Amino acid sequence: MLLLDPVRSRPALESETARAARARSKIHRALEQLAFLSHEIRIAYGSSFWWWRYFTVWTTPRFWVVGPYRINRFFYILLGKSWPAIRFFLSPLLFLFRPWSGPSSIYYTADIGKGLYVSHPCLGLTLYPYLVCGRNLRLGGGNCIGAREKLKPGDVVLGDNVTLGVNAVILGPVRIGSNVTVGANAVVIKDVPDGMCVSGVPARPSWGSSSACRKHGLTDCANANSLNPAETRERR
Repeated sequence: MLLLDPVRSRPALESETARAARARSKIHRALEQLAFLSHEIRIAYGSSFWWWRYFTVWTTPRFWVVGPYRINRFFYILLGKSWPAIRFFLSPLLFLFRPWSGPSSIYYTADIGKGLYVSHPCLGLTLYPYLVCGRNLRLGGGNCIGAREKLKPGDVVLGDNVTLGVNAVILGPVRIGSNVTVGANAVVIKDVPDGMCVSGVPARPSWGSSSACRKHGLTDCANANSLNPAETRERR
């Protein structure tokens, strides 16, 4: 009968347990991308969504912006660094779908949370490979989230509930807070705190909290509060 030394076997068991936990976590994170895609198909149709839409959604421009990203992200999380090589060998097949994908490029290395929505996908968009973004990113179309210089992962970060108007651009390194709205045609090159609305080139706060402006050193929003829609309604 073979007796195992409990002291020597414990690290091996812990190592196997850790590997199994990492594998389960990887599978869970990969499947999460498909759940995100299902949710994003539903919000694209809104109240008019029915179960049979899953069989027709692939004919819509919105799917060909969000769908390929989520599917690529699924395999990238699952297969890791081997996925780019597999994509290379699958490129002749993927080329057949290129006419439907439109002028949009969302790199599968970008980490985008649940609820990605593009209002006008035919305008195209480009999202940086190192982008880290929270939930409910809303894009008007024609957007670019890119870089002004060579960046590393984590240099372009967006919080939850960020909305970009048509042709709005964000150029990192930059950090955008949660509940931020970027106006149409704006170009953001500086950090934006939570709850702000920015517009212009370069983008400046249109309305928001004065304390947030002071905290982040935004001295160019002296009249920010006067443009708050709630206060505007009160004055009327």
